[in-house]
Amino acid sequence: MGILFSKEERKFSKNSIDDLYKYGQRVYGESLIIIWRYTETDAMMPVQLLISVPKKKLKKAVNRNYTKRIIREVYRLNKSHLINLFQRPIEVIIKYNKTSLPEFNKLETELLHLLNHDSFKNTEISKTDFN
Repeated sequence: MGILFSKEERKFSKNSIDDLYKYGQRVYGESLIIIWRYTETDAMMPVQLLISVPKKKLKKAVNRNYTKRIIREVYRLNKSHLINLFQRPIEVIIKYNKTSLPEFNKLETELLHLLNHDSFKNTEISKTDFN
């Protein structure tokens, strides 16, 4: 698996996004919120990722796009390490939740710290994982 961020990794249906917001588990950081849940499907991609930067937090589109670009690059550079963390296919939403522009190094350490959180290592399957 290369270090590209392919279209299959970004492909989400509206229903899966709604279900993820409704039933997904959350991990909160200083400037990021990670919403995730394991999926039952045998997806070709072990991780499906959606990056969200709300207009309410960063008003200018230039700043929102810059923030999404930084988050994408952090994920892409650490992709091989992150894929090994998850036991099953997973859907993840990374939501930026600050009103100032991020610094690459701070965002990278926070994202890696949040993705190494103990809640991802729980291998038990709950009812809400597959609704």
